[in-house]
Parts: sequence; structure tokens; C-alpha cells
Amino acid sequence: MKHRWIVPLIVIIILLLAMVFRWEKVATKSFDDGVTVFEKDRWTGQLFISQYGNPDIHIFHRYPESAYDYSKMKWTSEDGAKLTRGRKIMAAAWWVLLAISAAWLLIEFYRPRREESLPF
Repeated sequence: MKHRWIVPLIVIIILLLAMVFRWEKVATKSFDDGVTVFEKDRWTGQLFISQYGNPDIHIFHRYPESAYDYSKMKWTSEDGAKLTRGRKIMAAAWWVLLAISAAWLLIEFYRPRREESLPF
């Protein structure tokens, strides 16, 4: 098979497209001290709240929406830790697959080619 490098290249392209289209913005809310963006993680199906501070503060947080207790107006750390762990596991799996595909592609490019045997 002459073009064994095509399969890892296609896998890398699919992985990169999956990362590009991972997050979907659902809603945005502006405040005096920053912006809150509601984003859906398409890999896990969870809704996350990203909070960005004003340019003077430079704050960024991403919390699972279900970890916010609206009755107490505060974050519950136990639920947030579980959902954040799932998001991190999915991201780590993505990085591992990307590294394996990149290594496979490099091996295919740098593998010594066998000379075709001549019929005489």
C-alpha cells in the first residue's frame, strides 16, 4: 500500500474539526465588571458558564451551569468538580488521540521505503 499516510492525516483533520466545533455559544450577558457567556460543550452535552472580567482584572472562569445553586446564589463545588473532571477527561482523550495520530503520520513519512523487486 503506497499511501499509508492518508489514514492518520484524515484522523488528524477530523480531530481538529472536532475541537474547532466543540463549544457552542448559547447566550451572553454583559455586566459592569465583565461578561458572562453561556456555552454548550458538544462533546459532553453540558452547559457551562464562562465569566470574563473587565480588562483591568483579567479574570476567566468556566463553570458547569448545573453546579450553580440559584436559590443560594453560589457555586456548589462538588457538582462542579465532577462535571469539570469529565470535561478534562474528554480533552485529555482528544490530546492523546491527536498525539497518536501525529506520531503515526510521522512514522509513515520517515519509514524507509522498500525497493520494489525487479523481475530479472
